[in-house]
Amino acid sequence: MITVPLIPESAPFNTEQRAWLNGFLAGLLSKGEVGASPTGSGSAEAKPSLLITFGSQSGNSETLAKKLGKEAANRGFTPKVAGLDNVQASDFTASGNVLLITSTWGEGDMPDNAVSFWETLTNNGSSPQFTGVRYSVLALGDMNYGDTFCLAGRKLDERLEQLGAQRVYPRVDCDVEFDELAKAWSDGAFKALLDRASASTGIASVVVEPAVKIEVKEEGYSKKNPFPAPLIANIKLNAEGSAKDTRHIGLSLAGSGLVYETGDALGVLSQNCP
Repeated sequence: MITVPLIPESAPFNTEQRAWLNGFLAGLLSKGEVGASPTGSGSAEAKPSLLITFGSQSGNSETLAKKLGKEAANRGFTPKVAGLDNVQASDFTASGNVLLITSTWGEGDMPDNAVSFWETLTNNGSSPQFTGVRYSVLALGDMNYGDTFCLAGRKLDERLEQLGAQRVYPRVDCDVEFDELAKAWSDGAFKALLDRASASTGIASVVVEPAVKIEVKEEGYSKKNPFPAPLIANIKLNAEGSAKDTRHIGLSLAGSGLVYETGDALGVLSQNCP
């Protein structure tokens, strides 16, 4: 039952104004309690907050973070997107839910806007604690860099866990073509964070491995899924003794379903001998 408040006689209104306001409140509240949810359970359930933060050198991580910020709002979060140079440890604990995207710069270094934050995390004796923070990391990199591939993301992922944060979804390490892996990661991370936000108390914690490799299958042939075309012609077009070496190269498209048309561009991804 809803209790309808009455304007007290001591309020600065005359009798007619007070009667009008009492009638207005009675009519308004007769339709349901102000702020009630459609099911009548009381105040509307607040959306969980989500901090999406990025370490970016060339802009890829920043662009991806802003894109995820828009998607997060549609997923049921109240998102905030900010670079690592504009967040403090207290922002992590205040949000409770964090998605961190970072590239790696140089030979395994943090990108410029993440250097100060990293130094804060590695300040022995006064490093912040992230107890209660749920997080996941997406690392962008280049596999050509070998041992330092995605090193900045790997270091941040491990350090957050050491400082008490809970990894709710495994880190994903991406090569230069990261769109599909980033999408798979965000889908999994969003779901994991929402599940934790809505879970009842007393659920046993889940141990998650630090990194996962996601295989994304593509349909058809493309730059990311090239057709293994055999070489069927390699004819030198220059006369003997010429300083030039111009070749006519033939590749077979048999079995690919691809059809060459005038103006098409050909990309060749050759495999070097080990």
